[in-house]
Amino acid sequence: MNHLAAMQTFVAVVDHGGFSAAARVLGSGVGKISKDLATLENHLGVPLLQRTTRQLHLTWEGERYLAHCRQILAEVKDADQSVRKGLDIAGRLRISAPVLFGHQHVSPALLDFMEQYPGIEINLELSDPYVNLVAEGFDLAIRIGTLEDSTLRSRKLGSYQLLTMASPSYLSRHGEPEHPGELSNHACLLYTLSASESIGVWRFTRDGQEFRVRVSGRLSSNNGEVLRRAAVAGHGIILLPTFLLQGDEMANGSLRIILADFQGSGGGIHAVYPPNRHLSTRVRACVDFLEQRWAKNPPVSASSLPTMET
Repeated sequence: MNHLAAMQTFVAVVDHGGFSAAARVLGSGVGKISKDLATLENHLGVPLLQRTTRQLHLTWEGERYLAHCRQILAEVKDADQSVRKGLDIAGRLRISAPVLFGHQHVSPALLDFMEQYPGIEINLELSDPYVNLVAEGFDLAIRIGTLEDSTLRSRKLGSYQLLTMASPSYLSRHGEPEHPGELSNHACLLYTLSASESIGVWRFTRDGQEFRVRVSGRLSSNNGEVLRRAAVAGHGIILLPTFLLQGDEMANGSLRIILADFQGSGGGIHAVYPPNRHLSTRVRACVDFLEQRWAKNPPVSASSLPTMET
């Protein structure tokens, strides 16, 4: 008896509701399907199906065995695909990502992905406003922060924190706040969501307690790099995502972490893709690649930053 083939027959009979339908799907005869299933039941020593003139019903043993069969067949399929993936994964991927995160982290990752899969072609479009994946023909998007309710499918690839930072020159002129409530008396650098809306409320937690502070400042921008450079130049306090922090800024002291006892709100780094029933192998491979890459070498995280002396 071919054990895997017998499992496939059993699963097909259950999934398609009978011997005739399973025979059509498997390209076999009804008699052979019936014989293979009977051989499997004899091998196991238990009935898997209760047969009536019109219906088939799983026995208790059949329900348990079906779950094992599905798992085993899925693992066999994954094993086959892992061997063939270098040949099978090919074609064009159209990907959207935020401008700065895309430039600093997505672009280098995709170049390595293309190196691993020579048959892949990539069109990477960087834009901070969300694109409509289905209407605009994107295969995949990388999104930062809390995902809105959506029909899109998603997978979390990593996370980030927000650090409250300022330059030594700013702090020497204006003093260093010791509590988030004091930020309302400081110049803060604000991220702009739209032409008329900026993130003017900063949230912090300490020992499970949340603090919300309304902040303001003379400079706002929809580009995090503009705000980061302004902070380095001493123009105000910034709530900086860890993935935008430059390592040398910590090493040379051009930016300092302040309010270290208060944790800024953070969020997730996600891959989102259209809700197709069957995800293409190239999209799945790309998402898997990014997830594995950032699990081993995540975008800068607070845990990897040097501890500041107080």
